Amino acid sequence: MDYQQHAVDYASIPHSVMFPPAVTTPHEPRRHFTSFISEERSEPSTVTRYAATGTRTNVVAKEAVERVETQMIEAVGAIVKRQVEAKERITSVVASQRAALLTMKLARADSSVETLARLEILNRRMESLAPRVHPSQVARLEEVIGSLERSKAVLAEIDLLLDA
Repeated sequence: MDYQQHAVDYASIPHSVMFPPAVTTPHEPRRHFTSFISEERSEPSTVTRYAATGTRTNVVAKEAVERVETQMIEAVGAIVKRQVEAKERITSVVASQRAALLTMKLARADSSVETLARLEILNRRMESLAPRVHPSQVARLEEVIGSLERSKAVLAEIDLLLDA
């Protein structure tokens, strides 16, 4: 049973523990008031009340589920962004360590076993963080770069037309 149907089932039970008694009159359909937390993030204590009748119950439940799904997508997006940024920081640190080691090796003109071992460790770490591009991927990357350059040229022409 999905969430919407579950909410409708509970809303249809008169005098439910979860809901106050439904308001009914002989001339209008049974009504029930349900509270949902407002979209405003600055005031999490504010509550919006909806009158749910007939198909309106499904609409309100669907809106609530959509809000939750949107918030979940935003949260997952933020988590992925933080993970990518962390990986980029680690990659840049490893790259700078590798560059410093190569500079030190060239400055001293030494090829000691320890320096070569450190360089190999940093090379492997760099390879695991940022794998090399395979020759089969180069053609596709060139196509993407070409299309990007064409798009930039078109946008520049549009900007010139808009400025004129």
